[in-house]
Amino acid sequence: MSVTSVPASDAPLSDVMRFATFTYFGYDRHGGVEGLGALANAAIEQWRQSRTLPGSVRRLRASLFFESRRWHHYGYPPDDEAEVYMRALVERLRVLSGGAVKSDCDSLVWRVRRRLQRSRQ
Repeated sequence: MSVTSVPASDAPLSDVMRFATFTYFGYDRHGGVEGLGALANAAIEQWRQSRTLPGSVRRLRASLFFESRRWHHYGYPPDDEAEVYMRALVERLRVLSGGAVKSDCDSLVWRVRRRLQRSRQ
């Protein structure tokens, strides 16, 4: 597993979303869409009520991954409120992680290749 830098909170939003999506595969780590969604929705509700964020790298990454996927599925860029939230997540992640995290890229590439091979059979 490789290590990757957490983008700065003022990085282009496309960089933040690319980091969120391509360095962490939240579906496998949090019980599929339902488990991940419950975790991420609780985190955004906490943010909306108290402007506080999860206190673990794992939950921050899951929440950031889910928000990136949520807006991807909407088909348009995050609105202003969502962008502020996503930038807060990435900044808190930088602080808690020391600026670098383990990347799921290697295992994600493996999973994609395996699925492609299965679909060709």
